[in-house]
Amino acid sequence: VKVYNQYGCNEAGISAFECEHQKLHLISSRAKYETDSNGKLISTDLANEGFIIMKYFTGDIVKFSEEGCACKRSFPVIEKVVGRSNDIIVDADNKVLHSEFFGHLFRQNDTIKQFQISFDKEAIVLNLSVDEKKKNDNYDHYIETVKKHLKFKNYKLMLNEPFLKAENAKHKFVVDKRA
Repeated sequence: VKVYNQYGCNEAGISAFECEHQKLHLISSRAKYETDSNGKLISTDLANEGFIIMKYFTGDIVKFSEEGCACKRSFPVIEKVVGRSNDIIVDADNKVLHSEFFGHLFRQNDTIKQFQISFDKEAIVLNLSVDEKKKNDNYDHYIETVKKHLKFKNYKLMLNEPFLKAENAKHKFVVDKRA
C-alpha cells in the first residue's frame, strides 16, 4: 500500500496530511496559524472547547509553499518541515543541522549515556555524559566528524560536565547561545 505522510501538533490543533501529489496540506479550518520571521509555526486551536491556547508556539519551523497543488485542495501547502527550533544547530555559514545527526553519531558508542550540544556564532561544544567505568579516550574523532559537517571557529569536547536544563527541567539536546 502507498504510505502518506502526516504532520501534527495536538496541543495546537495543527494537522497536515500528504495528498496524492506528495504535497503536505495544513488543515487550516481547525486552527488559526502563522509563522514568525524565522519560520516558527504559531497556532491558536479554534476547536478546543476545554482550553484555548492563544498563539501557541509549537516549536516547529516550517516553510510554506507559494504554489498551490494539482489536487485543488484549498489548504496551505507546507513545503518543508525544517525541524524543531530547539533541536537545530546553525553554523557560521547558516547551514542547519538537526540534532538527530548527533543521536545517530553517538548511537553505536555504548559508553555515551547522554549528550548536549551548545553553540553560538563562533563555537560548538559537545558535552558527553559517559560511563566512567567504560570510558575510553577515543572521543576526539567526534569533533573531526562535526568539522566535516559544520563550520565554526572553535570546537570543544567536554566529558561529564553538568547539562543545562530547560525551564521545565527537561533535558535539552541543543542549547542555542546565539542570542
